[in-house]
Amino acid sequence: MTKSNTTMISEHFNLILSFVLELLMLGAVGYWGYSLPLNVYGKWICAILVPALLTVVWGLFFAPRANVRMPTPWLLTCELVLFCGSAIALHTTDKSNLALPLAGLIAINVALTIAWKQY
Repeated sequence: MTKSNTTMISEHFNLILSFVLELLMLGAVGYWGYSLPLNVYGKWICAILVPALLTVVWGLFFAPRANVRMPTPWLLTCELVLFCGSAIALHTTDKSNLALPLAGLIAINVALTIAWKQY
C-alpha cells in the first residue's frame, strides 16, 4: 500500500517539528542555565556547557545515525524525558507561557512519531 501525498507531507512535517523541538530543547536548557543564581561567569558557563553536554549526549545516543543506538522503547522514553525536562526547565524559570506550548508540541510530536514509526 502506498502512502498518499498528504500523509507523506504530514510525516515530513513531523520530522521537521522533531528537529525544531531539539533546537528549542537546547535553547530552553541554555536559558535555564543562565537563570541559575550564580555570578555572571557562572551563568554564562552554565548557559553554554549544559546545552553543549546535552548536544554530545544526544549525538552519541539519540541521533538517527548514532553509533550506539538504544532499543526503541528506551530511545523513545529517554527522548521524552529529555524533551519534558526542557519544558520543566523553562517552567522553573517562570516562563510557563513558553513551557506549556512546548510541552504540547512535544506530546503531539511523540504521539505522531510513535504512530508513524519514525524512530
